[in-house]
Amino acid sequence: MPTRDKHYRCYCTGCCEVDQTGMAKNPPGKLQLERHKAIHLRDTSSLDPATPDARRAAVANLALGIISQRGGTESNIDSLSAALFAASLCDNGPDLDSQPSKLWASREEFQKDATNTNVGVLDITDVVGAVGWISSENIIPGRSDTSQVPSIPSITPSLRPRVDDPTLPRQECSRRTVKAHQVLDSIAARIQAIEQRTLESESMEMRAALWAQLGGVRKALAAVNRRAPSLVSRKDQLFLSLSKLEKQIDEHAKNIDATSKAVKYDSSHHFNYPINRCDEVAQVSVFIGVVSVVLFGLSRRTGEFILGVVSIILTLTFKLLGKSIETLRNHILAQIPMNMNTALQRFNLVTRTTTYAV
Repeated sequence: MPTRDKHYRCYCTGCCEVDQTGMAKNPPGKLQLERHKAIHLRDTSSLDPATPDARRAAVANLALGIISQRGGTESNIDSLSAALFAASLCDNGPDLDSQPSKLWASREEFQKDATNTNVGVLDITDVVGAVGWISSENIIPGRSDTSQVPSIPSITPSLRPRVDDPTLPRQECSRRTVKAHQVLDSIAARIQAIEQRTLESESMEMRAALWAQLGGVRKALAAVNRRAPSLVSRKDQLFLSLSKLEKQIDEHAKNIDATSKAVKYDSSHHFNYPINRCDEVAQVSVFIGVVSVVLFGLSRRTGEFILGVVSIILTLTFKLLGKSIETLRNHILAQIPMNMNTALQRFNLVTRTTTYAV
């Protein structure tokens, strides 16, 4: 059965016959095919010569015309939405032809309307003074009273020589020396971070973590083995900072009260025997081998011999039952160990028994 063509009422500038003044000569619009909606609106957009102001006036007049046709003050939502959709789709946006070219226009043409922020230029003496003040201070954030804190030498980049200085020896200007100074900068930042965490630590676990971090920092510092004079002096300063920080951690740990409460420890895993995950036949076989060694006092080789004999007996028994249980046979035989050490592990008895050489 053939389907009917669906139509919709279009309120674009073409169907409403909007002139240059923005007046719609045909406010009700025209019926258009639904399947040609995109093509129709695209063609209308490419042929629409109206300016944006005229187009906005046309939309307003079109809405008033629709309201007057409906015979009431309440507008039809569908009609208005269709009109606004058509107007926005046909809008070409700003007039690109009147804008200056980005390739040939000067910078002043684009910045005519820009507001003058009047940022100003800082005095170079103020900048140098501020940088020197920051470098010379050893302020610990979040700590108002620093009189009780042992002083740690301030780590500043002033010891790093300038590479462009012609009076420096060749070893100081080497690329490896520059990379070594970068590594020392990273180590210095880590030391300052650990120092800050030391003041915030309130538990013995935090103290242990800080000690572990200090050990890693000391290893990284010892790995810098280049013998440039500037590197040697910086390493000595960093080693001194590490030593004082270790003393500071010890002093801070004395003020931490050790807890006397019981420590919670989950020991339920001690009763999770691996033998429980095996098949019943495999459990009995392993149990026979373990009992013969642990209770009867047989040797390790004798216990392994018993496990091998049990495996052979089970293999012959399964062959008598046919190939229908071949998968089950392979599964059970794979769970029977061939040595006593593995058999003892199934019962968590390795640490409780002594295994002799024979």
